[in-house]
Amino acid sequence: MKRDNAGLFNQLNTEDVPTVIKNLTIEIGAKGIIGQQGNTGAITSKVNKDESNVTIINCHVLGNIESTNTVGGFIGRVEGPLEIINCSFQGIVSATSEADGLAGGLVGQKYEGGTTFKMTGSYTIDSDISSAGSNVGGLIGVAGPNSIVEACYASGGTVIGKNNVGGLIGNYYTNRDGALRSFSFMKNCFSTNSVGCSDNTAGGLVGSININTDNPHPDATAADRAFAFDIIECYSTGSIGAVNGPIGGLVGIYNKSNECLIDACYSVATLTAGSTIGGLIGNTAGCQSLTITNSYALSSPFSGDYDLGRLIGKVTPNEGTNTITVTDCFAFDGLSSIAENSAAATLLTKEQVIQSAFSAWDFTDMWSWGNGMYNLPVLQELDLDGQPSESTPTHLKQLTSLANTQQNITFIYKDNAIQVNGAEGIVTITNVSGISQVYTANGFLNIPVNAPGIYILSINNSSYKISVK
Repeated sequence: MKRDNAGLFNQLNTEDVPTVIKNLTIEIGAKGIIGQQGNTGAITSKVNKDESNVTIINCHVLGNIESTNTVGGFIGRVEGPLEIINCSFQGIVSATSEADGLAGGLVGQKYEGGTTFKMTGSYTIDSDISSAGSNVGGLIGVAGPNSIVEACYASGGTVIGKNNVGGLIGNYYTNRDGALRSFSFMKNCFSTNSVGCSDNTAGGLVGSININTDNPHPDATAADRAFAFDIIECYSTGSIGAVNGPIGGLVGIYNKSNECLIDACYSVATLTAGSTIGGLIGNTAGCQSLTITNSYALSSPFSGDYDLGRLIGKVTPNEGTNTITVTDCFAFDGLSSIAENSAAATLLTKEQVIQSAFSAWDFTDMWSWGNGMYNLPVLQELDLDGQPSESTPTHLKQLTSLANTQQNITFIYKDNAIQVNGAEGIVTITNVSGISQVYTANGFLNIPVNAPGIYILSINNSSYKISVK
């Protein structure tokens, strides 16, 4: 199907009549939906700016949707009040315009106006969301002020664009029109999507948070000028990559945020970029106030040219106040080439990643220690089985000490190689970057080593930690 403003309903103009769309399943044909001039979604191209609410409940879409820009699995563009409850999308969403972009698994764009937007219990699964341009999210391409995203997720897919790419939201932008006080948050959400951008700014949950406090409403009081986007009880896994930073396990960049909070969140995502990498946040560009509490970043080792941080890659000063408060947070100490910044965390080695290290955390109502397979804190409000369960990440697995291993195996470092005597069968060596090589031993094995560092040898279900200096 090809047409302008594509969708089951061309546009929703509700005027004074509240509108409910529920219990709807749309299976798009093999040719997909192809919009010609943007504002494209399977249910409607656009929710117009009216006073009456539109509610979408228990609706599901399967198939492929493409447009030049502002395309979503459900809705292209949202200007009026909207609530999406218990809905899902599975398929492909693609924006082809490099100049405009804007693509989201459920919603392409929530406009910057002050109307309310709420998404609960909704998700995308095994879906590929992409744009030749910017602002791409697993659920929402661009979210505006007064947005609430709760108990939602994106799993098993990819999110790809040029800039501002996020596992759930590509870009959160507010106050372009001088709106009064805006408060938005994300709670009990997660992403396992692979996130990548061809230029810069990517995050496991949100690519970019841009809160424009320079243009307040003319009638706003000082209190009205508090603009926030909080992230509470959320996590990210998967991989996050960009040619250039910033990238972060949760957020690529917090820009000009005021009174923002990250609480009870974690990331074990794999991070790859040329520079400006943070375990939780890539960059805080002019943050007036940001608080991070009860959170951890235990990403696998990463490296870049500059601006690397276990929690925050780069703290960019603001002309006014620039307060970042970190309380009871943790990060992995085994990261190479990581410079500290003003966001301090308690650093844990592999051996220290045990429940007693998190003694200040609430393991009664908030956290659980693993879920049978995954030996790290997981959030009780989210499905325990749905959180990382395949195993503890390789870079955090505790090792058998040499004192407890078989004494008939010995190691010698000689001529830029580890010589193993007494080993039989398969031997795997892994460096600090997680790169492994496999050898077969027959009593003696000579393993070339190109650089000093920590190496892990696995032999007959036993692990050996070798330090080469």
